[in-house]
Amino acid sequence: MGATWNPFRPLGRAMALLRSEGLRAVWRRLKRSVWVTTRYVVVVKRMGDAPAPESYPDVKFHLVSPADIEWIARDMPQMKGHAEELLREQFEEDGDLTIIGTPPGQRGQVLFAVWLSHGDFALTLLGDHREPGDVSSRRGWVPESHRRLGVATRGFVFMHHAARQAGIPRIWGFIREENVASRKLHERHGYTLRGRIRLIMRFGRRFAKVRLDDARRWRVLRIPRDLHGL
Repeated sequence: MGATWNPFRPLGRAMALLRSEGLRAVWRRLKRSVWVTTRYVVVVKRMGDAPAPESYPDVKFHLVSPADIEWIARDMPQMKGHAEELLREQFEEDGDLTIIGTPPGQRGQVLFAVWLSHGDFALTLLGDHREPGDVSSRRGWVPESHRRLGVATRGFVFMHHAARQAGIPRIWGFIREENVASRKLHERHGYTLRGRIRLIMRFGRRFAKVRLDDARRWRVLRIPRDLHGL
């Protein structure tokens, strides 16, 4: 015999979320389950002759390995307690690159982080526009204390050089429309606009609308139920 449905259970979960994470978290959960559209711009850059990065006195950029996860996870507050789990995900596919920036001679503070992923779900939305070996840039981050200091700009130079050295032909970016700073950063580094993607939730049904290059119509694709962002 199946369990009796309890109409107060969703209310109880909402109250628990309110106590643990606040009203904003409850509102985000409600939107995700009822009606929401998230808009992205799609940009891409071919590596070509990406220049070698310079050395800097305040930050050193380098590739990291699974052996570094434990200490990196201690300084990734944007991952909200899931840092170690998410960082391990970044090493599951051969050829993916995880790049960080740290103060020279130190490894207890992360000043820049990005993941170049071959298996990102967003890449599947590109269809025939994707070339073999293409990656997407995921989880790009600079702590609040080091923004507007050129750290992201210098990190991009290292990222492009590392990608070229690894034989990666192109990097795709999926940027929220409202993130003007990120869009300008990509534009300065030679990324070109290729289209737009909308992730849509309608009463529990999730799908993506994709329009790339000069397509006149949006392609509509079903997406996993647990996907909330690119």
